[in-house]
Amino acid sequence: MDNADRSYWRMLYRLILLQVIPVVAVAGYFLLKHDTDFAIATLFGGAVTLLSTLVAAWRVKIATDPVEQGPPVSMFEIYKGSALKYLIVIALLALGFAGLKLDPAGIITGFVLAQAAFFFSNTRAGRK
Repeated sequence: MDNADRSYWRMLYRLILLQVIPVVAVAGYFLLKHDTDFAIATLFGGAVTLLSTLVAAWRVKIATDPVEQGPPVSMFEIYKGSALKYLIVIALLALGFAGLKLDPAGIITGFVLAQAAFFFSNTRAGRK
């Protein structure tokens, strides 16, 4: 594993950790103060964001692979990753709302919390 791969995985682990910790903490709080259904919905909302982050990171990894054919292929992979990320978010939120009938406020709480953690993470691959 070269330095670029180590930096990529370190950045990804840090980003996942920064998303998981607040969602689990808030879901634990809701478990203690509210009911189990709200806590499960919060975890589900956080999991939606986490899965979309993993998909986006996977597509960026493919786009930056030196074996690829060049900039047009890399840009296509990034666009494809963005589209796939939004499709996954829409499908999983629809599953949570309509299919599993989870508490909408809990799903949105977990989703927004994990998105905020992603937004404010300031995770860069080269930083130690």
